[in-house]
Amino acid sequence: MFSKAKDRIFAALLFLCLIPIILVSLVNYHAAKKALFEQYSTNIREHMRRLDDQLSLYSMVGQRELDKLAEKLSAPINQAHHASRQRPSPLHSDC
Repeated sequence: MFSKAKDRIFAALLFLCLIPIILVSLVNYHAAKKALFEQYSTNIREHMRRLDDQLSLYSMVGQRELDKLAEKLSAPINQAHHASRQRPSPLHSDC
């Protein structure tokens, strides 16, 4: 009979010791969850900033290449236009 009471007291003490451990675990769980979410949002923000920088760089490089191509394509057209302005038109010749 005395051993049953002793076992119950021991179980009650273990349970009482377990309560603060569970409370601390829950508090740490919520703190860890919050810290993890903050780290996740910071990483996402940084990743989006890097992607924005890369997109801006690609856009600038693409615009620069497009300008070069436009210059190359318009150079022969401009030369032909200036050459045609210098030659008299056969329709308007003074005959």
